[in-house]
Amino acid sequence: MEHTTLTISENAYKSLSKLKGEGESINEVTERLTKRLDLAEFVES
Repeated sequence: MEHTTLTISENAYKSLSKLKGEGESINEVTERLTKRLDLAEFVES
């Protein structure tokens, strides 16, 4: 798996951390949220 480094603000990190489920990584939260956004875009179209 390839990796890319992203820089986000401390506030963004804290927001993502609050959305984490037990045992979930920030990466997994990001993937979960972006999949949800794709579904929302599909429904809107």
